[in-house]
Amino acid sequence: MNFQENTFYLRNADTLKTKYGLEYQYRTDRLPVNGELVDNAESETYNAFFRTEFDTYNNLDVLFTYRNLTRLNETSDNRTDETIMGRIDWVGTFFNRAIRSDLSYNLSNSRELRREFIFILVPTGEGTHTWRDDNADGVQDLNEFYIAVNPDEKNYAKIFVSGDTFEEAFNTIINYRLNLDFPRDWANESGIKKAFSKISNITSWSLNSKVTDDDLGTRLLPLNVNEEDLLAVNDNLRSTFFFNRSSTTFSADVGIAQVENQQLLLNGFERRLNKDLRYHARWNVNKRLNLDLNFIDGQRISQSDVLTQRNYQVQTETLEPAVTWQPSRNLRLRANLAYKEKQNVISEASEESSQISELGVNTRFAKAAKSTIGLIFKYIDIDFTGIETSPVGYELLEALRPGRNLTWNLNWQQRLGKGLQMVIRYDGRSSQGNRTVHLGRVQVSALF
Repeated sequence: MNFQENTFYLRNADTLKTKYGLEYQYRTDRLPVNGELVDNAESETYNAFFRTEFDTYNNLDVLFTYRNLTRLNETSDNRTDETIMGRIDWVGTFFNRAIRSDLSYNLSNSRELRREFIFILVPTGEGTHTWRDDNADGVQDLNEFYIAVNPDEKNYAKIFVSGDTFEEAFNTIINYRLNLDFPRDWANESGIKKAFSKISNITSWSLNSKVTDDDLGTRLLPLNVNEEDLLAVNDNLRSTFFFNRSSTTFSADVGIAQVENQQLLLNGFERRLNKDLRYHARWNVNKRLNLDLNFIDGQRISQSDVLTQRNYQVQTETLEPAVTWQPSRNLRLRANLAYKEKQNVISEASEESSQISELGVNTRFAKAAKSTIGLIFKYIDIDFTGIETSPVGYELLEALRPGRNLTWNLNWQQRLGKGLQMVIRYDGRSSQGNRTVHLGRVQVSALF
């Protein structure tokens, strides 16, 4: 190959606090055809950048690129290609660093392949999915694979296979983080300052969206995009408000966690949404005894244009009190109760529901730098209404069976010598009407 590139730029001195500049590039590319180099493509690229530091803790970085590419030896609609890319990075702190903000914003063009997926059998415990023959026909239908909950069922991996159809897309990636933490010396004040000193917040939001709508507003902030203009989206929002977070006696917090994934496959869309509103309170009665109370109002949504059996909307309410006792530095004991109510509300005719009562005991023994032993035992009783061998049944039962269930787990990490470590893991499960399942693994690691 051969190319020639000419660049013209105008920028200020690199030693200044604020830097900015403009750049223009003209490039011609040549490729061999029948033993001779011929003109293949030409492009024009425009760049602009701006960087400044307001102070030690506040800075802004902006970059914009536009490129127009012409393929000289093509006559189809793909002869020209326009690319727009932009990036903004902003870090800011305010009010004596009580508020900290971090933003990363990216805008670009892309070509997205329509995809499909298959499931590959892998060694037990190393996969992510499980297969359950719901219709008992011995055929592995796509709608019979579920995200595995039990370790002994993690024996299939989900593999995405690209097709041969491209979609021109506009890609927007946004990452934002906001921390609120008032000065600690306010705790020694009185009135409103003392009250605010007990409050803090952590918020993070990430969005990765690929759309086909060329509207500028949609490209800049791709929210509430029409389904026909959407190729893929990954939206993750987490925010938690704390009261007395650093207190050794009592603290409380309320938070929201929402994860949405939507993608365009060969035969249609697939969408999953998990949303939880969490309330939590902690009270250290003394140095050895700790009380916890959790309440979760959750929602699980699954939608598929192809696997319509996977369409459901499950509302969940969970109440979980727990007590932790630590009689010594090496030993910790924890007991918890949990009650869950789950119901499919995708339509008025939906009657699938479950009530889950759980008793759990957790023991952990740790000897610094030598060994750690953890034991978890759970008794779970499930009252279920609906079809057990269905996607919504799997979600409502949490991969268990109606009636009484027992699960246990043993995790032992032992240092055998310098650079030599052994890990033993044993998982077991017993469900009413099923045989007991045992899964054990041993791993030895040597560091040279």
